[in-house]
Amino acid sequence: MSISKRPNSEACIKVSVIIPVYKAEKYISETIVSLRRQTLKELEFIFIDDKSNDNSFNIIQESAKVDSRIVLIQNNSNIGAGASRNKGIEIARGDFIAFMDLDDLLSPNSAIFSSLASQGIKCPASVAHTERKSFISSNLRRRITYFF
Repeated sequence: MSISKRPNSEACIKVSVIIPVYKAEKYISETIVSLRRQTLKELEFIFIDDKSNDNSFNIIQESAKVDSRIVLIQNNSNIGAGASRNKGIEIARGDFIAFMDLDDLLSPNSAIFSSLASQGIKCPASVAHTERKSFISSNLRRRITYFF
């Protein structure tokens, strides 16, 4: 496992968002844009590339150059989404952990992470979930999930 970038360890991270990645070059740029548009700025985005044989790693690496919140890990071999998420948990620095899939999108300027963090502080819980809306995009021909 190699970690290509690590945000400033002094920064206060409220939420670590863990995204396992495999053959995601078609979708990953849009996912990254939706993450970067969130209202809560005390986030880290942990992408775990599961030895993709497409351009996913390079796309994320380029985004990491302009956003220090992006952490990119590349597995030595393909180990699957569950094991990749576990690797993300091991290095997460946030008070809370969120999981996303590589083709999920967040509503622009969504307060989802700040809401979850503030609720988690008020009412400690082991698990929380959010509302989501899925639809099939006719022009992209794929399922899109928006989290609110």
